[in-house]
Amino acid sequence: MYLRIVRSALPLIMVVAISRLLPPDWAAASWAVLLGVHILIAWRRLRTGSWLSWAGAALLALFFLNDVAVHVIWADRHATFLFYAFLAVTGLTSLVVNRPFTLADARLAVPRQHWSTPAFIAINRTISAAWSVTFLVNAFIAGWSPLDTETTAGICYLGIIATIIFSDRYPAWCRRRMARARSGFVSASEAAR
Repeated sequence: MYLRIVRSALPLIMVVAISRLLPPDWAAASWAVLLGVHILIAWRRLRTGSWLSWAGAALLALFFLNDVAVHVIWADRHATFLFYAFLAVTGLTSLVVNRPFTLADARLAVPRQHWSTPAFIAINRTISAAWSVTFLVNAFIAGWSPLDTETTAGICYLGIIATIIFSDRYPAWCRRRMARARSGFVSASEAAR
């Protein structure tokens, strides 16, 4: 499970590396390579309609076009902020329309009979909300942090790592809680939640 989540976050890590570490004259080629790598890694998720995979591919294509044709310097300098903000808006939009973006990945790991259950949808809404908040916080940090580039990137990575761990453990925690509820061993505080 961790490997699938890390593969999903790989484009985020690469965007930070490209936008912060490579010289500007390498940017267009880097965006093109990253878009190709993203499509190869996320092909299954792209085919299943993963909101986040499509949003990432679209934004990488826009970064490439910016460096090849338009040359908006602000976008190059703030690529990390734009990427996180774009993903936050995508994630929040998926929640507003009640189609959590994590559904595509979850469906790859969960049998079909569970896909339409209220618990499956609720778990994915919570995980999508956690990712959306992480993207929003990282956008704020990347856009307005007074810290140096490496420290800012490190803080953003810590948020991603925490959300990866949460995304992996939260479904199991929910399954244990539901099993306890079915067996009648629910404390008063758990029943109130």
